Amino acid sequence: MTNISGHTFDETIIRDTPVILDLGCNKGDFARGIMKMFPRATVISFEPTKGLTEIDSENWTIVNKAIVGSNQEKIKFNQCSNEKSFESSILFKHPTAEEIEVDCQNLNDLISQFRYIDLVKVDIEGAEYEAIESMEEKNIAIPRQWSIEFHDFMDSSLKDKSASIIRKILRKGFKTKYIDDSLMDVNFIS
Repeated sequence: MTNISGHTFDETIIRDTPVILDLGCNKGDFARGIMKMFPRATVISFEPTKGLTEIDSENWTIVNKAIVGSNQEKIKFNQCSNEKSFESSILFKHPTAEEIEVDCQNLNDLISQFRYIDLVKVDIEGAEYEAIESMEEKNIAIPRQWSIEFHDFMDSSLKDKSASIIRKILRKGFKTKYIDDSLMDVNFIS
């Protein structure tokens, strides 16, 4: 098992030319780490905060959209400064956040565009609940593995939702290969 920027995954089952979705790329540390390990990877990152990172590989695409579970085109997003960018969120509002409107991408629609995805990394600051809950079960099985940061540590009322999503993914034949005590890093492998 390998951990890049707090996200654990099994590198031994990733193909030489993998497709990686980096949902909530922030400043791009995870994507850069993946491309260092897998130079021929195609990495597609989603980050609603524009200008946080610059692309430094022809195999890396950054899409400035928030990942959601609905079909809305825009959503209110609580954006923090670059120093606190990891606290920007749809669900949570940091005291220094500015509310802006950002473009959206439905997670189910995104995943359904692929026949095979090696890894989906999800760190979308609480939006994972609606995004994954609303997915069709057949599309949950498209990625070979998921690395998800659940944000119930920021709001304990979300613990039941975390457990529900974990059960939903496990029903599709995934196993938890790594899970930390706080659910800040959970890896599922099919």
